[in-house]
Amino acid sequence: MTRTVACQACGGVLQEDDRFCPRCGANNAAAADSVAAAGRIPSVWDLVGDALRAATRGEFEIAGELGHGGMAAVYLAHDIALDKKVAIKVMAPTMMADRSMLERFLQEARTVAKLEHPHIVTVHTARQAGGLNFFVMKFVEGLELEAVLQRTGALRLALARAILYEVAGALQYAHDRDVVHRDVKPSNIMLDTTGKTFVTDFGIAKLKGGKGLTMHGAAIGTPQYMSPEQCMAGPVSAASDQYSLGVVAYHMLTGNPPFNGEPLTVMRAQVEQAPPRLDRLADGPCPREVRVAIERMLDKEPEARWPSVLQAVKALGGQPIGPDDPVRNEIMRLVKTPDFIPATAMFTTPLSPAPAIARASPPPAAPTRPTTPVPSLVPPAPPVRAPKKEKVAAPTAVVPVFDELRIAGAPRSASPGASFGLRATLRSRNGPRAPATNVAWESSDASVASVEASGRVRVLSPGSVTLTATAQGLRGSARVTVRVPRPLPWRLIGGAAAGVAVVALLLVWVLRPKPPPVRQPVVAQVGGDQVTATVRVERVTVPVAAVRVSPGRAIKRWYRDRVE
Repeated sequence: MTRTVACQACGGVLQEDDRFCPRCGANNAAAADSVAAAGRIPSVWDLVGDALRAATRGEFEIAGELGHGGMAAVYLAHDIALDKKVAIKVMAPTMMADRSMLERFLQEARTVAKLEHPHIVTVHTARQAGGLNFFVMKFVEGLELEAVLQRTGALRLALARAILYEVAGALQYAHDRDVVHRDVKPSNIMLDTTGKTFVTDFGIAKLKGGKGLTMHGAAIGTPQYMSPEQCMAGPVSAASDQYSLGVVAYHMLTGNPPFNGEPLTVMRAQVEQAPPRLDRLADGPCPREVRVAIERMLDKEPEARWPSVLQAVKALGGQPIGPDDPVRNEIMRLVKTPDFIPATAMFTTPLSPAPAIARASPPPAAPTRPTTPVPSLVPPAPPVRAPKKEKVAAPTAVVPVFDELRIAGAPRSASPGASFGLRATLRSRNGPRAPATNVAWESSDASVASVEASGRVRVLSPGSVTLTATAQGLRGSARVTVRVPRPLPWRLIGGAAAGVAVVALLLVWVLRPKPPPVRQPVVAQVGGDQVTATVRVERVTVPVAAVRVSPGRAIKRWYRDRVE
């Protein structure tokens, strides 16, 4: 069977025995010989890599291809002069004949070179050498967001908020400089091994007032993430990027974009249909503010969307995260999975000749005259041996073995706005304990409560959260429930106040002061005699009436009962 190869210059199809391209006349003898020797058919990008290696010899060491698309390929390289890894984006040879495609490729380099933002991949220089057009840019070690979503599915809300905030910051920076990306999608968002997010591929970006490179009436972009105005080939603006980022947010929270299918079917749905309602997330019900914010981002009318992409992400709860934030550590774990192989370890970099400044070697030493050894007339002294030192065994330190880590200071329940500190203690079964050092704190839900590296917890919203501490290979956790305190009803307060008032009145009546006893004389008529006595009247005054008994017995009884 006759094998075919691709032309190194124009990408045309060659037969196995062709030494020259019938399309452009380029010499492909080296490629044909390598096919015959290796027994495999190199792709056009293998040949482009060889041409790039030859064009940049002495300046860059080309390691290998990182990826390619229909318009260009990206190669990993080592900058010899600066001693650092870079990425080189090379335009496809088949596209160089189209003047508009070449202008678009160079426009990407010029556009990104003007955008100096920590979350936009920086372009260092643009070159044309060896029949190739390429530009050198910053190398990001990590994964595309698309690869992460394919592996993990939907992300937690806290992770999505952190990633969307950094992407929105980069897009807002570009929008403020009249640059519209026009192709915001997960494959153009990079997550590096430090947990940072980068926006890449401004290949179809549009500058306000710049020369248009898209044919009038042509729709450009990726259908699943295109705005309705892009699908209808209408004018685009910053609101178009906001719509695309809203689709990315929907994809991150649900695991799928709102619309899937054939390109034309998806484009029609983008224009006519409302996206499915966002009710359930990977970590629970969807908060109302998140659903409302994304629905407004996905509005069919650009004027009805948020005033800016950064305001839209802030409305759904996006906020910046620090370098030691647990959310950033979780993003790092999404990238650095057990099967993650760094790009720098995937290639064996072929060494290119170093530039002249790097090849400089120290001057040779001055030649020395040979000398003849002269025998000594004095016999050598016997060697003196040092006395042997006795080996002293080093004392063995007893190091306690800890098998448990406990967290102290975590309340069972708290209210939003509260703050408290946590302490981690190492314990062993034998009894000794010690405070843990170098503790890594984590929160299961940063939207409910966030924990700092020092162990300080800030309660944010109602819910349940698990606070975890890791130190010396041990792990401990504490669960905290966040509730909003319920206000007391006014009826209950009024009833309690009335009850207290009634009890107070009763106490006043019982403890009122008693009147002093009154003493007054009482005259009693007993028979024919009158007896005068002083009687103490307290509560009831009983008049002494005539007693119809014997005088002596009546006087005795009366005196005993009434008279002091």
